[in-house]
Amino acid sequence: MKTSDYDVDAAMVGLREAMALYRQRLADLDAEYEQVSKVLAGLDAERSDLRALNESLKQALARLPATAGESEGADETGTVEASDIGRATPAAMQPTPGRIDGAKMRSGELAEAITQVMATSGRPMRSREITEVLGREVTRSTVETTRVTAKRLVEQGYLIESEPGLFQAATPAKGAA
Repeated sequence: MKTSDYDVDAAMVGLREAMALYRQRLADLDAEYEQVSKVLAGLDAERSDLRALNESLKQALARLPATAGESEGADETGTVEASDIGRATPAAMQPTPGRIDGAKMRSGELAEAITQVMATSGRPMRSREITEVLGREVTRSTVETTRVTAKRLVEQGYLIESEPGLFQAATPAKGAA
């Protein structure tokens, strides 16, 4: 039995439409794949940065003088549980000069780190000293970045500037129950 020309034409049209649909879907998937790849690359970079920062903090902790209570909350690998954050003693906050492993912080991470340093230091500190405690390279630029971030934290109620350039944790800490 012979297929009519109409059936062949209709089949060809249908196949072409299907090919066009699948070609468009493939293009959409390729674009989506590209976007996901960029997100994954960004996540990989952030994960790498956080691992470097964690290692830097672990090295800074190892350089601090041994005092009673300093190792509270840390296991043998130096890992501290989130619930233990803020339990460091003031002695644990002694300045550590120089850059630690070249780790660079984003603005939010810097603000969080400054807030943590001030909450655990138990005393007012100047921008330069905060920069040192954070293990950042002490340059005019990094100290100024620390100062500007601390000023912003004062405006947000997380820190108090008791005198120009002298910062301390707000009492009680913002968000504390």
